[in-house]
Amino acid sequence: GGLSAPLTASARALIGAMTTRPRSPSMENIASLTEYQGRVIRMQGMLHKEGKKLMQKKRWQPRWVVLTDGCLHYWASEHDFLSAKPHKKEIELPECSICTAEEHTKKPFSFGIFHPQRRDYFFDAVNDRQLLEWIHAIEKVLGVVSG
Repeated sequence: GGLSAPLTASARALIGAMTTRPRSPSMENIASLTEYQGRVIRMQGMLHKEGKKLMQKKRWQPRWVVLTDGCLHYWASEHDFLSAKPHKKEIELPECSICTAEEHTKKPFSFGIFHPQRRDYFFDAVNDRQLLEWIHAIEKVLGVVSG
């Protein structure tokens, strides 16, 4: 099926950077992207990321997080991701470890991603179920668990 209206430049860029299934690049498919930068998206959603300290208090900022094979990317919002803005950060996961981080963050649904030579990243989920889903998905990408 053809498109009823010409694609905007941003839509063409989005389709060029990301692959949709099925192959027709319609607007319905853009909302359910299956790949980013040629890698399968394993999980995506809104988490809060621990930011820089402001007046001795840590700031937690909402971030749209996308997990692919080998990387965790994040954007300021889902809209930024869907409109093909470049990601704010890419965390390469090989050699990383992950664990819950309530002791560090004082937030019950938080987890940390740790690497021996790079900075640590802390994210906060909305509930226990979302926390476990993210940890399990990242562990699968890391090869810690199967299935």
